[in-house]
Amino acid sequence: MLPTNEELNELDQFEHTIENYLKESNIQCYYVFRDTHKGIRNFYIVTNDKTGTTTVLNNIKNSKKLREFDFAIATDKNWDLYHDFRKKIRDK
Repeated sequence: MLPTNEELNELDQFEHTIENYLKESNIQCYYVFRDTHKGIRNFYIVTNDKTGTTTVLNNIKNSKKLREFDFAIATDKNWDLYHDFRKKIRDK
């Protein structure tokens, strides 16, 4: 079942809010892509500030002012994950 337009708009706004909080904390981040599968939206960004990003995301999560979410941060010094994502997208 696909998300409704209203749900998609809410998710888009949520992603923009996360990006804005990071930028307001002077954390550079770049949107890579997102996917939605089986009711779960994954939102991928790249940043070089793992500590700052973790702090901001934990603050957002713990405030409970926005929707509930989980996050994980992976280290990818050689951009291998990014290149794998791009390859998967090209191969579809």
